Amino acid sequence: MMNHDDNRKGERTDSGEHMGSFKRGDMIVGLSVGQQLLLHNGVTHNLAQARTERDGCLAVIRVLCDVCAPVITGGAMWLVDGAHEIRTFGESMTWPPDHEVHVGTSALNHVANSDNAEWVVPDALPGANRHYLTPIRNWLGTAGVLALTVPSECEFDQALTQLINSLAWQLGIFIEHHRFASMADELAKARQLENEVRMALGREREQNDMKNRFISLVSHEFRTPLSIIQSSSELLERYYDRLSGEKRLRYFEQIRTSTMNMADMLQDILVLGRYDSGKTRFDPHPIDLTQYCRQCVEQIQQAAESRFQLVFEHRGVCENAHMDDKLLWQIINNLLSNAMKYSPQPDPTIEMMLDIEGDHALLRFVDHGIGIPHEDQVRLFEPFHRGSNVGAVPGTGLGLSIVQRAVHEHHGEVQFNSIVGKGTTFTVSLPLR
Repeated sequence: MMNHDDNRKGERTDSGEHMGSFKRGDMIVGLSVGQQLLLHNGVTHNLAQARTERDGCLAVIRVLCDVCAPVITGGAMWLVDGAHEIRTFGESMTWPPDHEVHVGTSALNHVANSDNAEWVVPDALPGANRHYLTPIRNWLGTAGVLALTVPSECEFDQALTQLINSLAWQLGIFIEHHRFASMADELAKARQLENEVRMALGREREQNDMKNRFISLVSHEFRTPLSIIQSSSELLERYYDRLSGEKRLRYFEQIRTSTMNMADMLQDILVLGRYDSGKTRFDPHPIDLTQYCRQCVEQIQQAAESRFQLVFEHRGVCENAHMDDKLLWQIINNLLSNAMKYSPQPDPTIEMMLDIEGDHALLRFVDHGIGIPHEDQVRLFEPFHRGSNVGAVPGTGLGLSIVQRAVHEHHGEVQFNSIVGKGTTFTVSLPLR
């Protein structure tokens, strides 16, 4: 084994054109300035294009073998990643075999630890190839060793040695940047996984909260109508003959009303479940929007009888809006039903207004009811949430959640403005197409 700084003499053919050279037997062969530029640019380009350490290492060896042929006939790199892990990348070179690379004992480790390049003759046979080993360094230290196979009669001069050492340093910087980038990618993936886990836990907590609220709703909201149905049916069963016709009708009406309230609550739960499971199909088709809204108001007015006065007004005519009439019914029915539910006497007037503005329809629902407390407004569209001032008014707290989902299916928006004790206005904006 001998160091590359040994005084090996050779003659240059000139002092300007050939900046690096090697001795081959008695003949001096050198690298021209153009060849050096080709070597440097080839290494730089390939490292810039490399996506992995392996790609970069093999590309550098290929460029060296191509530009410096036939003097450099092969090459390999041994990269240390961690305390003891050694990875090998090579081109047309098999020395030393992987099983001969031992940490602390091999020539590779000697070069890496001493930070000096060396010439190595692995085989004592005459004419055997020699290997030039130089450390691959970067700002963090030594990343590995570059080994080049050279015929026995060839020798690098000082200029070519410095050039190769400079390329090894360039390779070391590439490896350092690549490992930093890999660490950054791994850190980003870990953070993404952490965020996904956090979001999953948040969804699980939200689902558990919804489940608890649903159980509370069922146990509370269903208890009252079931009690009314049970007590009314028992009175009718026991005292039917002794009850006046008026009392019989009242008990039957209580049963009917309680049954309808339970059916409405169950329907809201089923509708919201279809939205959450993705089973609701958005199916827009042409409708006469003005006529459709008028029919909805008339139908809801008929069900409310004379307890409330529903007023429908419109500005502009839209006879060819592309909307899903089933989802549009959920919007109108829930908002008008809520307005009536939370608008006690003496002002039972509910207004619905339709305005056509450009390519959007604006639906406004105005009541003069109890209003929504400020502290409840931030959670208004959450499932099962009800205002703190609803009192004994029955409900599931699902109506506005259904409205919001139906509006979003239309790619629209829903907003509201409310003052406690004075009333609430909901504004729904829906694209006409």
